[in-house]
Amino acid sequence: MSLYSNAVVIAESDFYIQSTVKTIGSNESYFFEGQNATLELYGDFYQVGTNTYFRSKYSSSKVVFYNEEPHVSFDRIGDYSCLPQIFLSNSTGELYLDTNIYRLTLLCDATIYGRDLSVNYINTNGNTVRVIYADISTMNESKQLNAQQKIAKTTVTY
Repeated sequence: MSLYSNAVVIAESDFYIQSTVKTIGSNESYFFEGQNATLELYGDFYQVGTNTYFRSKYSSSKVVFYNEEPHVSFDRIGDYSCLPQIFLSNSTGELYLDTNIYRLTLLCDATIYGRDLSVNYINTNGNTVRVIYADISTMNESKQLNAQQKIAKTTVTY
């Protein structure tokens, strides 16, 4: 299954996907194959399986969470395990990371919850992001965390 340009998929409960990046001949296949594709979730996101990674081909695609306490979990942790841009369309502005994530790109103010997490790249897009009970480490803080981006620290290292 792939989403092409401007496609929208609405999941009215938890969304489970095995993995999406796979090589077909000399080409790679992605879940978010086109630009501006959207996955709307009214439940949690779970990437299951360890054969391939879950990532987006284009950075213009996004995942919109509507539930009050959305959880994100990846079975395969490593380079490129990430959702595209994330928008929290709930009243709490909360996101629960149950596992490590390679890249986190937020389109809104957010409070991130998790324990002993590693996030290699954070892009807040100028939004305020609070990190609670997490050890967020980044590989390239000079490019990903700059003076225009605000992160309220509790236990954050970068």
